[in-house]
Amino acid sequence: KKTFNHSVRNRFGFKIRDYELLGVPYAIIVGKKLKDNILEIVDRKTLNKIEVEVHNIKEKILSLINKN
Repeated sequence: KKTFNHSVRNRFGFKIRDYELLGVPYAIIVGKKLKDNILEIVDRKTLNKIEVEVHNIKEKILSLINKN
């Protein structure tokens, strides 16, 4: 398990680049729909996006990981 300290590189572009270099398969996007309790999961290979309710995010990510 790797952990990054993003306090040095706290800009969004640096964070995305780090995750791309590591090959993280999914990104969880917290955006404007959070006010409606919706998060977005992006498959980094296909760039497909899935909207998921906040309380279901853990189960959905686990099911995507176990599917592959």
